[in-house]
Amino acid sequence: MRITRLMMALSLIAVLAVSGCASAGAGSATEGDLAVRVVNDIIPPTSLTIWMVPTTGGRDMIGVVPPGATRTLDYNLVTASGEYRIQGETTGGEELWSYPFVLSDSDTLVEWDVSANSITIE
Repeated sequence: MRITRLMMALSLIAVLAVSGCASAGAGSATEGDLAVRVVNDIIPPTSLTIWMVPTTGGRDMIGVVPPGATRTLDYNLVTASGEYRIQGETTGGEELWSYPFVLSDSDTLVEWDVSANSITIE
């Protein structure tokens, strides 16, 4: 009887956790987060695993962008301002890097066009 109640409680927690994640929506930045839009237009086409890399601290994997696609990924800013780079890693292990850029407290979106290696900050 206790096991059944425990299983029901765990199931409810799992459902609430999943519905909470789903309600945030893919690609929608929340307060304290930065939207990172990646235009994966490289030739030959390949998926990219995307990492945010602050100059101080370790890199954070924020998502995968399929070949030929543009995706907006969320990055939870630990510090609101500072210098960053975006790293893309191909399925073959090749590393692609953005130029360094500086974020300020008011920035909400950074876009990286991979083939042009251009950064736009809003």
